[in-house]
Amino acid sequence: MSKPLLSPYSLSWPKGKLVKKKIETGSHQIEFFTMQIVDDISFDGLPTEFFNHQILDINAENIGEIKSFSEEWGLLYSPLRNLNKDAIDYLFYLSAIDPHAQIKHSKEMVSTSYRAIYDTEQCINEIKEEFLSKNSPFRNKYNPIVSTEELKHSIKLTQEIIRFFMGYSSVSSFEFGLYSEIISSCSCNSHCLPSPVDELGGPILKNRGLLISAIFNQMLETFSSNDPWKKCANEKCYKYFKQKQTNAVSGNTRSKYCCKKCEYQQSKRNQRKAARNRNNPTR
Repeated sequence: MSKPLLSPYSLSWPKGKLVKKKIETGSHQIEFFTMQIVDDISFDGLPTEFFNHQILDINAENIGEIKSFSEEWGLLYSPLRNLNKDAIDYLFYLSAIDPHAQIKHSKEMVSTSYRAIYDTEQCINEIKEEFLSKNSPFRNKYNPIVSTEELKHSIKLTQEIIRFFMGYSSVSSFEFGLYSEIISSCSCNSHCLPSPVDELGGPILKNRGLLISAIFNQMLETFSSNDPWKKCANEKCYKYFKQKQTNAVSGNTRSKYCCKKCEYQQSKRNQRKAARNRNNPTR
């Protein structure tokens, strides 16, 4: 499979153990995660259709699940960090002229995500002096940093965008403009995101945005391929897919199941059904 031109194949981002902390600001208490970096992960390290499985399967309300996901795959910073002012103005222009009912939901999600990003920035400002001190645990041991709210709402927004493009949402011009603009922005700016490295004296948000960029590049790669969409043959699974997710980097386009788990579950279901028919031949 050919590599998309704008995909961050040559770039990597950190993963490691997350430590949860709290900080008092002038207005409220903010919970955030710092990371003890133990390794790097790259675009090539993501399984086939990562967006269709690992992302959609997270319970964005379960902080334990989010922590486990982040330790394995890295921190998912908000895709809204990638939008420039012109894009944001355009999105809210669309929201003003479109009466579609979903607009309110989408605008609230965007607004909440921006507030969550602000929580992260407040954490950075509050710990700046500690970060700059010679004995700071943030200098080498703990970085990068993200607020729990940004992490949670980043996953929610990313799931919403994926479901929208997978056909699970009704279409409005606001949503299409919003989500396509986010995907477009995320897919090509992974190495040019603004970062407070110079201001803080170290990579406190090292390579932020690379995981979200990799996810949306993978979406672009998948949607632009000529492989047909198929509904998973597992009767309890409702996913559409192009390639079965395997342990290999490249998936299986011939399978009728979206992943090994679904194939195994349906196989067991078929075995139980066959056993019941043998025991009750008249049924």
